[in-house]
Amino acid sequence: NDVKVQNLGAETVKAVVAISGSPLVPEPAASNGLVIERKYFTPDGQPADPALVKQNTRLVAVLSVMKPAGDTENGNYLLVDRLPAGFEIENPTLVSSGSTSDLAWLSDTSYAPYTEFRDDRFVASFTTSTAKLAYMVRAVAPGSYVHPGATVEDMYRPELNARTAPGTVMVTAP
Repeated sequence: NDVKVQNLGAETVKAVVAISGSPLVPEPAASNGLVIERKYFTPDGQPADPALVKQNTRLVAVLSVMKPAGDTENGNYLLVDRLPAGFEIENPTLVSSGSTSDLAWLSDTSYAPYTEFRDDRFVASFTTSTAKLAYMVRAVAPGSYVHPGATVEDMYRPELNARTAPGTVMVTAP
């Protein structure tokens, strides 16, 4: 449906249009002045593939962000890792099993002054030119789901950004 706006008065009219949605085709991995990598591990530190997991499996999501070699300028970075449906974050402020601080193999994570463990995503901000962040997820609902790419950008220089490739996950009944 077409929308027609007409100014019938003598004063200038200003309009603001906001549009939101998801792209029809997932955006591919990209690196524009930043590099981001997402890997999954079992709680005991073994590499894990989230493409096929059994319901109630716990995984550790590890996100690494860096700038190209030789560039060490800090910034104000925001990392967002959206979860596939069927996964839930184990929020360490609500359940002790969600904490990654007791995982001996994961001793080199970075401090992020701000983190959020939302229902559908992990969010963190940091200012260092490199960062390694981790959080715990659990596969909760059987099915096949889209796994959105993780993104990072400099909040005040959004042309500096990166994203991982999207994928799919399948959660099977135990």
